[in-house]
Amino acid sequence: MRRGVRIEGARVEDVAATAVHLCRRHVPTYFDGRVLAEALRPGFLADVPIRFLERELPRVIEDPARIDETSQVVEEHLRHLDEV
Repeated sequence: MRRGVRIEGARVEDVAATAVHLCRRHVPTYFDGRVLAEALRPGFLADVPIRFLERELPRVIEDPARIDETSQVVEEHLRHLDEV
């Protein structure tokens, strides 16, 4: 991170995307935020370019009878993120 950088208009969604990138993970394309590249050192960006994961937002099923199935879908999605 660069010290003393002021970023106008940054949103919590941007902080989330930036945190994912700082963990050296692909940023899912369904994220509403952007990586705050201007807050990162140029050397870090050169070593760890911003990468995206083409995924659709996992759907949440509100039918109580399908809670287990929904949980399995979310677990699979999170497991896939860990493998990237």
